[in-house]
Amino acid sequence: MIHYEPNENVSDGISDLLVTAMKKHQQGDFDTAAQAYRHVLNANPNHIDALHYLGVLFYQLNQPDQALPLLEKAVSLAPENANCRSNLGLVLLVMGSIEKAIESFRAALQVQPDFADAYNNLGNALLRTEQIDEAISAYRSALSIDEQPTVHNNLGVALKRQGMLAEATAEYLKALKLSPKYIDAAVNLGDVLLAQARYEDAQRCYYQLSQLEPDSTQHLISLGNAFRANNQNEEAREAYLKAVAIDSSSSPALINLGTLTQQSGDLQEALKFYQRAIEIDSNSPEAHNNIGTVLSETGDILEARLAFEKALQLSPHFADAHFNLARIHRNHNDFERALTHYRAMIQHRPKDGRGYFGAAQVLDFLGRYDELAVLMRAWEESGSNLQIDSHLKAAFTGQTTERATDSYVLDQFGGKAAKVFDEHLATLHYQGPKVVFEALKPWLDTRGRLLNILDAGCGTGLCGSAFKPYSQRLVGVDLSADMLAEAQSKGIYDELIEQELTAFLQNNKNKFDVIVCADTFIYFGSLTKVLGLMANTLAPAGQIVFTVENLNNDGRPFVLLPTGRYAHTNQYVSNVTAQNGLRILSLREFVVRYERSHPIPGLVVVSTAQDVVGVAKGKDTNLL
Repeated sequence: MIHYEPNENVSDGISDLLVTAMKKHQQGDFDTAAQAYRHVLNANPNHIDALHYLGVLFYQLNQPDQALPLLEKAVSLAPENANCRSNLGLVLLVMGSIEKAIESFRAALQVQPDFADAYNNLGNALLRTEQIDEAISAYRSALSIDEQPTVHNNLGVALKRQGMLAEATAEYLKALKLSPKYIDAAVNLGDVLLAQARYEDAQRCYYQLSQLEPDSTQHLISLGNAFRANNQNEEAREAYLKAVAIDSSSSPALINLGTLTQQSGDLQEALKFYQRAIEIDSNSPEAHNNIGTVLSETGDILEARLAFEKALQLSPHFADAHFNLARIHRNHNDFERALTHYRAMIQHRPKDGRGYFGAAQVLDFLGRYDELAVLMRAWEESGSNLQIDSHLKAAFTGQTTERATDSYVLDQFGGKAAKVFDEHLATLHYQGPKVVFEALKPWLDTRGRLLNILDAGCGTGLCGSAFKPYSQRLVGVDLSADMLAEAQSKGIYDELIEQELTAFLQNNKNKFDVIVCADTFIYFGSLTKVLGLMANTLAPAGQIVFTVENLNNDGRPFVLLPTGRYAHTNQYVSNVTAQNGLRILSLREFVVRYERSHPIPGLVVVSTAQDVVGVAKGKDTNLL
């Protein structure tokens, strides 16, 4: 500790004390420097340099509340001192007074327009308020005065935030050229390379970082993430294990190991990694959330829900936990809670389309279509990474299109949906296969087992089972390979064809005595083309039986419903059938299925070529 004795020459004494204070300050001896600055201020309370540098010292000690009054006084005494104004801005910035900090940096630049550090500080403040374009301009101004590696790095951060990844990469490389061991710039370079899917370049960057700082687990974790993004899971595992070897308490490395193990299907081993992570850090929301995903997969839904709720208790803005909890509530018909969590996910991660999609499904199920339309507009404006299929978008926004997209149909009937399709329809009291068979059965009984039958849109083969006894050859056509696999397992078809229906009908050279089309036209708005192709495919005296959902006549021939299905009017069905050279033998109303306990009205239509005599058109709302 240095003690200062009074000096008869006060002015010289203050000067000597200030020099001593500044020297100790630069050497990092902050206690001695602070005492010296205070001695100067005791002798002259308005000494600008002492006020300024003592304020800077407190800022460096992370004591901004003590730095602020000193720097404010220095600025009031020397308003033309650009350094004072810029350093005051730094203190204001760390205290969260961002707008005042921006004013202080701008004031410094008015005093000294070629002040590179003030431009850099201004850029940092603007970036905090998401004024990214202005921040980029400030950084470029700083670089035009003095090319510093930190400014190149900061500019790279701003450019990346604007989505200008290639430009950000160039700035990080410039920073590293000026300062080859600049760790922050190297980390940012690896991250932006990974964001561009330049996996090998990112891996090289993270590997070099791990060599520069061999005790850093973060570089190895980043290296593992780059391997995992490139589906190099073994290399990723090795990197994470190295991180754990360096620091066995590395919760992030353990969580990543758990994620890799979970993806490989070893749920119990994954659970062990997550539990180890929680033993190290019981307040890790990621670990609790991931435990919830494992428990959910193993069917322990109650414990999974508690894990997700714990994750949200620790981190209320955790979007993944909101999403996972929403799915649990939706699967248990607690739709309001599901909607709350989907909306929270949208709020905290607005570019993740899963939140919008989940909320849209719930609103659709609840029939809240005004809210659904608002949600769809927000989804479209969000720039989400998951864009909704154009067919579903049209359905949710009240538009009517010509037909469903193939992608929508495949999404509805692929994967797990195919495996539970029959069971699901049973819960809806689905009547399509029964109705088409009963509508055609009297005619089938007159023909015997000599018919070539096409099951158009056969799905899992629910219609095929009834029609098989009357077939010489039974052919099923469907767009979904997963549905056809279920149909194949029934062993009733002579041939199954994976193709879009109109494409099949256009290329088909065979004639069919019977074309069965149950619940397929609900994905066609206009029936003109498909019925025309069926008419051309029909053998002489053959018959077509099909179903549609019934639309009360509101002036439109058909409408795309919010459910994603089309409904057709009785009159339109009659007109389009006749226009394609077909004569309706019977047209009856029936209940297709029940949804939310409400009956869905339908029409079952039997038609043949117009030159076949015998028309029996009727109506029977009590058929089923």
